[in-house]
Amino acid sequence: MTAIWTEEQAAHLARVEEEIVLARLWQHQTAGAPPLPTAASAVIAGLRARAQTAVERALAGDLGPLLEALRPSHLAGEPPATLHALAIYEGRLRVQLVGEQARQAAVHGLAAWIALAEEQAYLGAIGAAQLRAEGEDLGIADWGWQDALARLRADAEAGARETTPAAATALAALASVGEACAIAGCGQVRRARVEREAERARAQAIDTALAGVQAALDEAVAQGRARPEGPSLSLRLTNIWRWSGLDEHVERAAVEQITPIAWTIYQEERGHDGLRALLAPLQPLVEHFGERVAGDESLLAYRAAAAQMFVFRSEMAEDLDKQLALAERAVAICPSHRNGRLVLAQALARQVRLSLERGFVAALDHSALAAKLERARELYPRTRGLDELEERVKKLRWWSKGG
Repeated sequence: MTAIWTEEQAAHLARVEEEIVLARLWQHQTAGAPPLPTAASAVIAGLRARAQTAVERALAGDLGPLLEALRPSHLAGEPPATLHALAIYEGRLRVQLVGEQARQAAVHGLAAWIALAEEQAYLGAIGAAQLRAEGEDLGIADWGWQDALARLRADAEAGARETTPAAATALAALASVGEACAIAGCGQVRRARVEREAERARAQAIDTALAGVQAALDEAVAQGRARPEGPSLSLRLTNIWRWSGLDEHVERAAVEQITPIAWTIYQEERGHDGLRALLAPLQPLVEHFGERVAGDESLLAYRAAAAQMFVFRSEMAEDLDKQLALAERAVAICPSHRNGRLVLAQALARQVRLSLERGFVAALDHSALAAKLERARELYPRTRGLDELEERVKKLRWWSKGG
């Protein structure tokens, strides 16, 4: 005998199923977080409209299709109520997760809020009356994504001084708003607004992190302790850089903050060991900054600063090949950099001198030695010892030909 369900009974069964599926999904994604209120099952009801099979599979114990349905590549055409449910669910999910999983939840939740802002009518209908009663501006369509960004900004700020993992995740999410806008399919005007506000929030948190190091550097300089404390502060700057997701602003700030201290140590008697210790923790940051400014015409003003860091490293290198390589990097980044050209010219002259002193002169490649000296003179004509070396190479060429 076939059971006959009333509409009320069928609706009740659907709600029970949606609550079961929600509990399974939440448990799978959070592994032990407190359960959500039953009203949150609205997200499953929304997904059911376009992914009935995925919900049925979840009821049978297979959550794979539902997880895919939860985060489509684009939200165009999604019913506003479903977008609202997705936005709230992903927001609650984000605070239960860490790292990349939390970033993804933030991005998809933000995308849902942005898509709702594009639709406008839904949020306007449920919020306009309250805003009017409170005498606020009727900007309800943008409230959702603005609130989501505000929460990310607060998380980033809260952990900026200590560069916490949670703050790093918030920064990564703020840096991913372009991805959220693409999923939402929003227009260029709103996208520009979202990206502008997100970048402002990121910059504020990063400035908070950098301010602590700058204060410590200023105090170390004032107390004459830049040399012993400099390496640990360089390491802090590099850690902030990694925490920020290799942010360009951190690279610029690190170079600007460390360069005056580097010059002070450089000018000290036996300052090479101190300078080497100061710069060692910054090497990955400096390498990345050098590549960035060399490939971006808009950063032309920072090339000299980046080149000087490679000049310092070249002068501190104990191996001639390393000195040459680092000096070449400095001149490649900023061809007009005076110190870079001088150090490279000196290294080339030193290489020629060592070649001449090794013996087996008849087998030497005289044209290669002459070319190195010619380049050294072109780089820095007043390089010490060039005249002498050029004369020795000329005599060597004449002698090897039998004079």
